[in-house]
Amino acid sequence: MNNYYQQLNRLIRNLQNQSNTDKKTIDQLMQLVNSHQPLTKDAGANIHICSFFLPYNPKTKEIFLIDHIKGKDWMPPGGHIEKGEMPIDTVRREFKEELSFKLTTEKIKLFNISVKKINKSERGCMTHFDFWHLIYTAKVDYLIDKGEFYGGGWFTIAEGTKKMKLKLFRNIVANLATSY
Repeated sequence: MNNYYQQLNRLIRNLQNQSNTDKKTIDQLMQLVNSHQPLTKDAGANIHICSFFLPYNPKTKEIFLIDHIKGKDWMPPGGHIEKGEMPIDTVRREFKEELSFKLTTEKIKLFNISVKKINKSERGCMTHFDFWHLIYTAKVDYLIDKGEFYGGGWFTIAEGTKKMKLKLFRNIVANLATSY
């Protein structure tokens, strides 16, 4: 088995022991990874993997969400994993691209995974398997990418989940209130 697929397998197995992860989604992603088919949009896969990252300030217990233009919803920042890139590498790259902030010593914790069917009219995307990462950070005024987002801000988990339309994402974020 290719080292890349082995590393992804380990990440997914580590999530199996967490009570807040959906076992069916984990099984689906494990099957996809074990098939050794391309897993990234830039490799031509219409079913591909992505990474979300949720900046979290443990002192204020607030999260940072963005108002996504194309997604038409409040959600964590994130993006498509590129060919050969591990989910955590995507987090570091996308954090810099989307929030104009380079992660250095911040703790990054993979905490969940989700699967979402995408509007078929979006070229190249049918299904996203999303790795969810929590970034422990100070409360920073990020400079968001205005080409992708209407805005962004810090919210309590309760405030943030009220803004989110997509039930799947809202539930994942709401579970943080009891976990972290």
